[in-house]
Order: sequence, then structure tokens, then C-alpha cells
Amino acid sequence: MRPKIMFSSRVFGNNTQAILDYAVAKGFDGVEWYHNSFRLRTNKKMRNAFFNTLDQYPKLHYTFHLPTVDVELAHAEPLIAQASLGYLKMYIEYLAPWLQSQDEPPVLTLHVGSNSIPVDELNWETALAHLRELGELARQRNANLLLENLKVGWTTDPKTHLAMANHAGLGITFDTGHAASNPLVRSGELDVVEYMDRLKDRIQHVHFYAYESIEKGGHIPPETWDEVAQTWRKVLSLPQVRSVVFELSTQRELEQTFHLLMENRDEW
Repeated sequence: MRPKIMFSSRVFGNNTQAILDYAVAKGFDGVEWYHNSFRLRTNKKMRNAFFNTLDQYPKLHYTFHLPTVDVELAHAEPLIAQASLGYLKMYIEYLAPWLQSQDEPPVLTLHVGSNSIPVDELNWETALAHLRELGELARQRNANLLLENLKVGWTTDPKTHLAMANHAGLGITFDTGHAASNPLVRSGELDVVEYMDRLKDRIQHVHFYAYESIEKGGHIPPETWDEVAQTWRKVLSLPQVRSVVFELSTQRELEQTFHLLMENRDEW
């Protein structure tokens, strides 16, 4: 079965109605709510209003990307690590009433080592302990917590990425743009398809775009079909992948990528 094709809410910021209307109008299967730019509110009434709006679009599929810009649950400084764990737990609790009303556990994506933080500022044992603790809470609240690969750090190495995911009982969100910018891929030691093969038993969700710029961190859309053809075909072949998010930042980039894939539909 073809995975659901979705886009990130980051394109439209906090405008819930614009996000959902666009998804319906353009024929997307769903939305990933990007909680760096789309914050949930502490006011329960406001959260419930958001959930009620989601439920008005029962044909759309929803996933969630937990905050990353001010969070690091693997930090070597205990205060930062513990505060980050608590903050991410808070987001899961915010989502819990909606999560627990769903027939299948919705995807929540998590980072360890965001924003190119050096690994010498992190602690491996803290990472493992906090991932396991957060994963257990997610399961209790009917969520499927997935650990994403990044362009630097522990999750650039399939072995350490799998070790973290296996320890905590988590699946993986595979980010094709992070993979393309991974030092192992840029050096020619791996290509993106081989990279996915090493993680394929754990990959359940995909972020799709061409690559992430090394210096500025921008997500760059593909310019040609040949640039992403092998990657896209591989994504579609992964047995556990149920959803693919075009993780781009502007409407122009999103539509460029969507049209590129649709124009080459006969190729996949």
C-alpha cells in the first residue's frame, strides 16, 4: 500500500485552518504538525479547540514533530537534560487526549543532537535512559515515538542510531535530506539507498526532500526527478513506512516537490 503523502505545517506557521484547507485543496493525505513553529497551548480549552478542528477532517492523517530548537534530552548538563525530558513529556501529555482517541498510535518524531550540537556536549547514558523513559510514556499515551537521523552526531552512524532505537524500543523516522548531507554519504562511503537498507527494519516514517544545507540548515527541494528517483523508489519499497512528509519551508518549495513527484508518477 502506498504511504500517505503529507506536508509539514511549517509552511503555514500557526494558521490551522489554512494548513487544513490547503491539504484538502491540493490533494495531500495529511499534515505533520511541526512543534518548533506550531506550539501547543497550556490552556486546555485552546488545545481542545485544535483537536476538535483536526477531527473535522477525518480523511486527513496527522503526525507530530516534537520541539527541537530549545530541547536536548541527552545533554551532559543534568539541568538541561532533565528540563528537556520534562518538556517533551509535557508535549506528549498535551497531545494525550487526542492520541488516546485514535485507533492506531500516531507518529511522534524526536531528535537527539539537534542543531549540530557537538557530541562532547552530550552524554550517552543520559540519552539511552531518557529515550527509554520518553518512549514508555509515549506507548502509555497511544503514541508511536520515532528517533530521527540527523546530519551530524550519533544518528549519522546507522550502528549507533540503531543502538539507541533498540535500547528504547523506538522506531525510526528517516530524513532523506539529513541522510544526503551525512558525512558518510558525502564522502561516498554510503549512498542514501544503502543507508536506508541498514535501518529498514526500524523505519516507519519518512521526511523527504533533496538535502539539508551544511552551513545554514535549510531544507532544499529537488530540482530534477533523477536527483531523487532512487531514493523515492526505495522509500516506497520499505514495508513499515505508512507516511511520507515533504519537509519543506515554503509553499513554492512544497508545490515544486509535489509536482515533480506527480509528473513522474509513471516512473514509480
